[in-house]
Amino acid sequence: MTIQDQIAAEQTIITSLRNQLRNIRPQARTINWQHTNIGTGRNAIQQRLVYKKQKLKIGSQITASENKIISLRELIFGW
Repeated sequence: MTIQDQIAAEQTIITSLRNQLRNIRPQARTINWQHTNIGTGRNAIQQRLVYKKQKLKIGSQITASENKIISLRELIFGW
């Protein structure tokens, strides 16, 4: 696998991670949701914390992939 193939693979990984990041969102609080979840305020807060942790984890994976691309480009250009 050449360096350019590795860069392309990392870019596809970044694209898929960004798509996953866009899909992480809390449930819509519709009228039905409010009626079925009366008195479970803590559960909603816990879910938001889980979403935040998932976003942070994916964000760190994106940063790691971007750093790997930078190091591969440095190998190409010999900086």
